[in-house]
Amino acid sequence: QNFSFSNLLGIICSFQNFRFFIIINKLTVFSPFLGGLDIYLELMQRFPNNVHILLEIAKVETIIGKNEEAIMNFEKARLIDPNIMTYMDEYAILLKLKSDYTKLNKLVHDMLHIDPARPETCIALAAFWERKDERKALTYAEKSLRVDDRHITGYIMKV
Repeated sequence: QNFSFSNLLGIICSFQNFRFFIIINKLTVFSPFLGGLDIYLELMQRFPNNVHILLEIAKVETIIGKNEEAIMNFEKARLIDPNIMTYMDEYAILLKLKSDYTKLNKLVHDMLHIDPARPETCIALAAFWERKDERKALTYAEKSLRVDDRHITGYIMKV
């Protein structure tokens, strides 16, 4: 049987997980502009306890200033998947803003055990050290950019 690229793409697109992945990524780009939070909340009803949707909800809530709700959703995501690293740097910054250093300390500790080389870990460390030692915090922010110079949170922490 002769398979073309379009046939192969059609087969791949028939899998619900792949379509779900595409939808989530498109919504991530447009979420702040198209009422993304409502769309994510609807998706959450269809796919309860989906870590990726929870993280996107938390991300949008952070953007629109619903910090308490964002923190709650980051915590839910960590309960479902304790090894999650996606957006945990932003969660760390929220904990720092809230002055919840106990949770921030635990988060940094967990992240160091999961993957100390990720830029998210470096940013969490920068958030942790910012109140005690600004130079050390800056060093961790710069390290995050050496690991991944496209990691926007590293630039934000440097400011």
